[in-house]
Amino acid sequence: MRETREQWQKYLERKRQELESCKGGSYRVVLSRPGMVHASFGDEPLLTAAQQSTEVSDALSILLLIERINRAFLGKYLKRETPVR
Repeated sequence: MRETREQWQKYLERKRQELESCKGGSYRVVLSRPGMVHASFGDEPLLTAAQQSTEVSDALSILLLIERINRAFLGKYLKRETPVR
């Protein structure tokens, strides 16, 4: 992100304060997988991947993983559903 260590520490502290100030509680979630980047949380990597390449299957696999985790989290905490494994 091209920030100094001091800027990054200030950012992390501000984020920590924001999460602690949430009245209903909060979660800090880090999702990491080889090949995953910030843009993986959208459809751009899938749409820009070369057709018939491993990029397509990798981008789709990552996007489906993110979707599955989001749905499980929201189902559990908003709908009170039992997570499916």
